[in-house]
Amino acid sequence: MEKKFYYTGLQEEATICGRCGYCRDVCPAFAVGGWETYSPRGKLALVQAMQNNEYPPKLVERVYQCTLCSACREACHVNIDTRKMWLELRHRIVSAGLAPEAMYSLKETVLAKGNISGEDPQSRLLWAENLGEELPVGLTGKKQADVLYFLGCVASLYPAAFGISQSMVKIMLKAGVNFTTLGADENCCGFPLLAAGMPEEAAQLAARNIAKVEAIAPSLIVTTCPSCLHTWKHEYPRLLNRALPVPILHSSEYLLRLVQEGRLKMAARKEVITYHDPCDLGRNNGIYEEPRQLITSVPGVELIEMERNRANSLCCGGGGNLEMVDQQLSAAIGNLKVEMIKKTGAQTVITTCQQCKRTIGGAIRKARVRVRVQDLTEFIVSSLKNC
Repeated sequence: MEKKFYYTGLQEEATICGRCGYCRDVCPAFAVGGWETYSPRGKLALVQAMQNNEYPPKLVERVYQCTLCSACREACHVNIDTRKMWLELRHRIVSAGLAPEAMYSLKETVLAKGNISGEDPQSRLLWAENLGEELPVGLTGKKQADVLYFLGCVASLYPAAFGISQSMVKIMLKAGVNFTTLGADENCCGFPLLAAGMPEEAAQLAARNIAKVEAIAPSLIVTTCPSCLHTWKHEYPRLLNRALPVPILHSSEYLLRLVQEGRLKMAARKEVITYHDPCDLGRNNGIYEEPRQLITSVPGVELIEMERNRANSLCCGGGGNLEMVDQQLSAAIGNLKVEMIKKTGAQTVITTCQQCKRTIGGAIRKARVRVRVQDLTEFIVSSLKNC
């Protein structure tokens, strides 16, 4: 049965917490850091200090040494929405002017450039240069397209993730989908600013994106980024106090629909695969089965589950802006994930998150492990008949 989570406010939830410690067993930051203050239970010491208007620097640091993976929420025996607690804690830290400097730099970059890397907005189309003859007419700004593909910052601007956006476009072309993108008009979804504790600034980005979508008037938004999905689907209505103009799906949901409609045909291949559940797609949106159904729709593929999967999945280490404040901790969590992947004996690990692909791929290369890392879109495009 699906768990129900509740949130009544920071002080109230901190009082409800029974200090049982079950959250420690699943927390990746605690698994690496070891000190109680890394654990979800330990972070609540800051709530107590704040009642006296105190912000001990080490406790403030610990609040940002967290991937916001929500594993502690799943483990909570009294169903506290701990993710909302950490976001409210970060908001209060920002309001007090005490957040890590990287968060304020992030805000300036994203609000000025509309993306997390500080690139010129025109750079959002660099990924399309290698499409060659497959570059479709109306790739950007096509009015009333059936699908608007919202790429997100990583798939638009980080070369290591260009294969994801290219694969998604190739699949939609193969299926005959009438689609478009926002191109240079796309802004960051706002998730990095939400994770920094800056909801007001994230709302500015939400308003920009909604206006651009309404101008194009598509029937559906599809994204390959789980954080973009979560932010659009759950945060935009709250931030802007209005319903979304059109529904949004993750690429795994949409591609499965195309397969079920017979618009995509898979060729057989013999391969042992394991699947990594991204935190924002799985725990935060409940999408577990669609990626697995897509993987197993390819004849001859053997899917082996990791020791921790679905709602108990171990974070890759790349979430919650952690890399910006503690690269070593992020990398150490990635190493834990690599060890879990190795135990499956799989030839390929597939994920459905561009940030997870970046983080896991980097950890696997550093560990010199002979395992291929692919996004689900890359796996599907390589499995299509006559493609």
